[in-house]
Order: sequence, then C-alpha cells, then structure tokens
Amino acid sequence: MTVRRLRAEDARRAAEIEKSSLSVPWSECELALFAQNANGIYLVAEEDGVICGVCGAYAGAGECSINNVAVESTFRRRGIARALIKATLAESKKRGCSAAYLEVASKNAAAISLYSSLGFAPYAKRRRFYGDDDAILMKTEEL
Repeated sequence: MTVRRLRAEDARRAAEIEKSSLSVPWSECELALFAQNANGIYLVAEEDGVICGVCGAYAGAGECSINNVAVESTFRRRGIARALIKATLAESKKRGCSAAYLEVASKNAAAISLYSSLGFAPYAKRRRFYGDDDAILMKTEEL
C-alpha cells in the first residue's frame, strides 16, 4: 500500500469512496478543487493501483483539522485509515502545525478506538450533531 496526495484525476474515485462511507461526502468537484487548495491536505491510499482510502484535512495557523477519513468497505481492517491519518499528521507537522483536531460520531466505536490509539483524546461534545447521535471532538498534540 502507498499513500500519496490526491491528484485531480483521482477526484471521481475519492468521491465514490466518500459517498460509500460518509454521511456528508464531498463531491467530485469539491475534491478536485480541494486538491489545489494551498492549506488542504488530501491523501489517498492505493493498493495494487486501486485507490482504497482517503483522508482530507486543512492545515493552517498552527493547527490541522481532519475533516474526513474513509476506506472502501472491502479494504477495511488493514491499517489503511491508520496510515492515512499518520501521513496527514506528518504533513501537518511539516507545515508547522502543533495540534490536530477531528470530530467523530459517538456511536462509531471503531473510529474512536483508532483515533485514541493515535493519541487523540476527547475534549468536547456536540449534542445531537448527527441527528440522533452526538459528535465527540478529539484533539492530539502528538504530531
């Protein structure tokens, strides 16, 4: 598996993965524009030439905000999300960030466990942010 930056020609595949995994996915057009954003970090994971996971974040003013992490269902439980997040944190550090933030649905135990294992800790909650579910806000300074 390799992790690399999103290219404009990857936007369709990245949008498909987001649509299959996220409640509010970014569109192909949004992803193509994001790939050109100076503060954006959008990485893809490839296995045997197939894009199987994505991670998007903004890095600026010393902070990284991870907005989306998605792995195609047939590729899950292989460490792809972990590799994408670690690469995102490393890129954020190169850009001068000292902390990273994200939010996750409180019922998404697998994601919470992954984020915790990467040094993220909860610091706040947004009640009923996802309709019938709360959003847990998490932060790490382990970049």
